[in-house]
Amino acid sequence: MFIAYQEAWMKKDLEEVKNMMTKQYFKKAENIMKTKLTWKKNIIKDIKLKYLHLVSVKDNDWKDWDMFAMEINGNMIDYTIDELTWEFLESNLDRWKDEDFDSYKSRSMSMSWWFKEYYIFFRYDWEWVITQYKTRLSSYTRYNKSYTKRYRKNTWRAKR
Repeated sequence: MFIAYQEAWMKKDLEEVKNMMTKQYFKKAENIMKTKLTWKKNIIKDIKLKYLHLVSVKDNDWKDWDMFAMEINGNMIDYTIDELTWEFLESNLDRWKDEDFDSYKSRSMSMSWWFKEYYIFFRYDWEWVITQYKTRLSSYTRYNKSYTKRYRKNTWRAKR
């Protein structure tokens, strides 16, 4: 699901993963894409998931609105280019002190960076869908510390 979402984001076409999201989140993601990526293209390559960590779980008595939050850790190459000229614009990598732009550009286009992201899923009509994406968790998703502690052992690590 994560990799399919990233690939759709890079293509600027979330329609192919629309069924993996709530309607509200789909509209929000589309809006972010239209405002932040106008005339820009986000390049994402070499995605390697290192581990998944179940952070929070909520079980409801009825069929819908069960929830879980998943922390996803890994690394990937991620940078943005101008969609018309294909010139490098920016990257998530920090520019080193006294590093010239060409070195920064080359490093950004070839060096992967470590990421930590949180995806919050709800069960709706018997299907699990993304309802939020965050780079950090609020107290809302950490509200149930007993579940969080109990499920800490449910961390999946990639085999090396």
